[in-house]
Amino acid sequence: MSEIITKDDGSPFATIESAKAKRTRMGAEGLDTNITGVDGGYVLEKKPYEKPKKRIPLGTRNVLAIDATEKDPAYSYRIVNDKGDRIRRFRDAGWEVVQRHEGMKVGDDQVGIGDSVGSLVTKSVGGNTTAYLMRIKREFYQEDQQAKADKIRQGESDLKLEKEKKGRYGDIKINDKPTH
Repeated sequence: MSEIITKDDGSPFATIESAKAKRTRMGAEGLDTNITGVDGGYVLEKKPYEKPKKRIPLGTRNVLAIDATEKDPAYSYRIVNDKGDRIRRFRDAGWEVVQRHEGMKVGDDQVGIGDSVGSLVTKSVGGNTTAYLMRIKREFYQEDQQAKADKIRQGESDLKLEKEKKGRYGDIKINDKPTH
């Protein structure tokens, strides 16, 4: 059983931000904790250090990988940093935060970093920032990509028209090949 950490008076932290602040202070002391939602707020769970199963060379981990076997093919996925109002803006655009289910995680295993416990798939990405796994129906994602491509094509068309104006000179070359 993990040790539970609460506020000094024994009550849970009222906001996720206050729990994150406590987790950051504890991390600076070398203690690994995870945030867990409970009735009335959030608590931290102290995690014991677990020796890795095998040595993993530096630079070979993919800390933001998502296990393809766990993804629903009807959705497109993205990792979104919780900075400012980014999560709200993504939600307003039709994205949803992915709920944790058995086996779903972000990133390769890392020494001394425990998985977060709770209902949302999250990943600490450094700098006191948490990233959330979000998804959107593939059809909406493709509509958004098409709208971005249309905007780029319109800008390119405007550039070509601008070239024809009196007093303009030079040449404009646009590579129409896809980049991926």
